[in-house]
Amino acid sequence: MSKEKKVNQQANDGLANGSPIDWTTTDLITCVELNYKKPDAAAQADAEPDGVVLKDVYHFLYASQLYGTLFGVYGKFSFSENDLKVTGVDLQLLNYSGVMNIGFCGVMPDDIPDDIAGKPPKEHIYFGVKGDSPLRSIYVEIRDHVSGASDSIQMVKGVHQRIKFCRLLYPLNGFNMDPGYGTDLTLPVPIPNSQFFDSEFHYRSGTDFYNSAVRPGMQGYKPITLVSVRCIQSNVNLIYY
Repeated sequence: MSKEKKVNQQANDGLANGSPIDWTTTDLITCVELNYKKPDAAAQADAEPDGVVLKDVYHFLYASQLYGTLFGVYGKFSFSENDLKVTGVDLQLLNYSGVMNIGFCGVMPDDIPDDIAGKPPKEHIYFGVKGDSPLRSIYVEIRDHVSGASDSIQMVKGVHQRIKFCRLLYPLNGFNMDPGYGTDLTLPVPIPNSQFFDSEFHYRSGTDFYNSAVRPGMQGYKPITLVSVRCIQSNVNLIYY
């Protein structure tokens, strides 16, 4: 059995034995192999047998479509020097098709929604995106979502570690929702005179300007969980052996 097939088989076995896949919140399952003896070479770069680094490797982590644009997010994991703890991930965004470019927000989301048990665990990595943003790269550190402090995720040899990537969409510049008006009342402000109309957060009819219903994965949505048929989350399984 090839190395790649072995990794995928181990991942499938691990998911089948005690770790069922949550299909309601998962749009993607990615298995990332971590070599036990050479974590830097195996996890973060393609390398020759003698360890000479050839290039960085960014793993496919997430994909979605917003404003009619299909885009994907790739990541390179960072680890602590003395032990194999995940400390963060470098994310890069690639727009595949569509008129409007999607990019990252310049700051970490500070309005992470609660789930049914309160604040989500540190294994949930949140990143913000918005339309017409030129920012294509961002570093996201592992954080305790209760205290906001930096944290890490300990890898265990022979055990897969599931990390959930969660996208939060923010309005275009100049567009700010007023939840007090709901979705039926005309907003008492003119439509912003901008290059693009924010069709995710608003709708219009001539000069009439309205809020759209806020969905999971969008700024302002306050549910007890992030369950949705839209692509707002992805599960990534890190395989360490």
